[in-house]
Amino acid sequence: SALAVTVPALPDLEVELLLDTLSCEDPRALISAQVLSGADSTLTLAWSNGEQAPATELTQAGSYSLEVSNACETVVLPFTLAPPRVQPSSLLYLPNAFSPNDDGVNDIYRAYLSSDAAWTEYRFMIFDRWGDMLYETFDPEEGWDGVFRGERMNVGVYAYYLEGTISACGGRSFELELKGDVTLVR
Repeated sequence: SALAVTVPALPDLEVELLLDTLSCEDPRALISAQVLSGADSTLTLAWSNGEQAPATELTQAGSYSLEVSNACETVVLPFTLAPPRVQPSSLLYLPNAFSPNDDGVNDIYRAYLSSDAAWTEYRFMIFDRWGDMLYETFDPEEGWDGVFRGERMNVGVYAYYLEGTISACGGRSFELELKGDVTLVR
């Protein structure tokens, strides 16, 4: 006598990736796999970095993949981890006023970088309202003291132009060009 048995088909293997992002503050991204259907006792996960767990931690931007297999099929999921998005202007601070009155506070006008960034190229200029250049430096540690040709400049608004390249966020280079104004007060 024969016994009729129905074996249900294993549903198609469906996997969803949950991608974290890299940031300059935390250069680690957690990438995890969620098996939506098709999981069985033979399920294996193999990340392109060698991990064999439901999640992996990545620290470098680039192209990766996850290979998921069950008793019936193998699914390969390629993905790209993008480099951190950074606004170069967020890496520095330019005051909107300074007071070169020799009191030791805010006497020099210059750009200030965040602690995890460094200049690789730098040019900073100050102009009067007629467009005459009053100050120029290629040294990011130097700043304008409100003096032009030995004369203390009048209270007022002056224009600045800053261009350079900043190395930050794991050695990435960011080109920067900023124009604006600063108020000199005494």
